[in-house]
Amino acid sequence: MWIAFLTKHSLNQKTFSLLSPFDKDYVAACYALSLSQGNTITARTIKTQTLIQYLSAARILKQPNILHNSDELCYPPLVYDVIKEHRRWEKIPNKREPITINMVQHWHTSYQNSPPNSFQSAILDWSVLGILAGFRKSEWIQDTFDFRKTSDFKRNVDGSVTAFIADDFQLSSPSACTKSKIKGAFLPSQLKIRWRYQKNNQNGQIITFTRNDENPIFCPVRAALRILQRARRLSIPEDCPLSVFASDGDTPAYIHHSMVEKEFRSTATSVYGIRNPSTLKLFSCHSLRVGAAVLLHANQADPLYIQFRLRWRSTSFIEYLRNTPRIAALHNNIINTVNTDDTTISSP
Repeated sequence: MWIAFLTKHSLNQKTFSLLSPFDKDYVAACYALSLSQGNTITARTIKTQTLIQYLSAARILKQPNILHNSDELCYPPLVYDVIKEHRRWEKIPNKREPITINMVQHWHTSYQNSPPNSFQSAILDWSVLGILAGFRKSEWIQDTFDFRKTSDFKRNVDGSVTAFIADDFQLSSPSACTKSKIKGAFLPSQLKIRWRYQKNNQNGQIITFTRNDENPIFCPVRAALRILQRARRLSIPEDCPLSVFASDGDTPAYIHHSMVEKEFRSTATSVYGIRNPSTLKLFSCHSLRVGAAVLLHANQADPLYIQFRLRWRSTSFIEYLRNTPRIAALHNNIINTVNTDDTTISSP
């Protein structure tokens, strides 16, 4: 695997040996990260000890700790960070894999020409909103087993449905925002989503999103508008969930979690080649919420920003974060922009 990894990145054992210590550490860390993501002989996720065995086989061994004046041996700093993160992630129970930008782009490529009332069009729109807002399962779809058992929606303590209804999506164009004319109609500039009830008891919370003209695929305003239009075409009552599609012609049907998980897992196979059943099970309806947190973290969002935008009362979202190739690249960028002249050592 090590030789194949080097070859893929236009390296070999000789050129690797000629790299500087930092560059060797960086390449080895990228290899460890690749292994942790399932790029192994068995094409499946591995335990930390197996990861270490792969590194040993590549002759990436512990060395004297240059950061401390001691005889302690340790892996190079970046490799150590990957191992530490992998060990932390391994200990988290029921950890879920995230929905990713690549998966949403796959849906867009595959489903952009699907009938507007189809399940395919619906899952694309809800995934765009979900990866931006970090939806919990109950906030947008029905539980399969409860829905089939009771033939009724999940409801709040006041009897209203738990999932979003039309009144929870408010589209507007404030005077301070610009309007965009598309197909003869003005496209709103702003979307406000209201959570009437939440798991964390922050009931009535409203989060604002603005139109994304630079990247329309991931525009929350456009996605919400299509969701509302679909519900209206299917004559969904104002007090019923918005997560609908046409199951047979124009017959409305409500999205439930088994359908979503099947779609998520199928897409994980198509995009990432994941076929191991135990790994695919980690793609669940909660993957949208995990994906939203991972996306913001990978782009250096402040923890308080993640906490506020994704509606956490605590920093428990940290348990969902993991090393990604982008995180590794950002780490390198930070090192490259450090001015050593600005670093001082305090006198004892």
